[in-house]
Amino acid sequence: MKLKLYSVPIALALILATGSCSKSDDNANLVEKCATVSSFSISQNIDKLTYKIQATGNIQGYQISFQLLSQTSSPEYNSVLIDVDQNTGTIDLQENFVEFDKTYKVHVRAVCNNGNLSDWFSPQTILIKSFCARPDQVHLGVDLIYWSDPNGDTSSQYQVQYSLKGFNLGNGTIVNIPSGDMSLNFANLNLQSSRTYDFYVRSYCTEGRGWSSWSGPYSFYNE
Repeated sequence: MKLKLYSVPIALALILATGSCSKSDDNANLVEKCATVSSFSISQNIDKLTYKIQATGNIQGYQISFQLLSQTSSPEYNSVLIDVDQNTGTIDLQENFVEFDKTYKVHVRAVCNNGNLSDWFSPQTILIKSFCARPDQVHLGVDLIYWSDPNGDTSSQYQVQYSLKGFNLGNGTIVNIPSGDMSLNFANLNLQSSRTYDFYVRSYCTEGRGWSSWSGPYSFYNE
């Protein structure tokens, strides 16, 4: 008889405990959608990717995922993840590793102020083409500008464009420099004294890659 008296409360306790656990698990799996991405576009211009995102919500930034087209996993896996602060901008391909001449699926999601994440937006596909890399490690000496070339022996020439500080590219003086000579001496430029000049430099590559983008500006005060 004592066993019968205890059997009902024990069963009831088990039912209540099971129901409570299930409700807790359900709540743990609920993720509030803090933002919604409504559109996304991306395109390549030489060594830069230009993107534009439209989204609503309390947003502090975005994650952009690059996956090779053959990948079938979730966008955060087997991918290059890049964090950006603004809904429009550029991604520098010389500073972010991807394989060139490959087609990628590109997803985007919003990062909200509370740390939550939106759903991934439907991917765009883009063929990221190889390009002529712009000169790097550009330095100004006492009387010259010099640089390094990440393209190796595929560069056939360089150009330096210069004018007074603040000029618009295309309005400066261009000096052509042959391959292998990665410097320009200011002595031959007839620079005005007590003026500041801006300098830009770019490479020209063989194998159909053409001109790189301009690296610069680098400012020089001519005493």
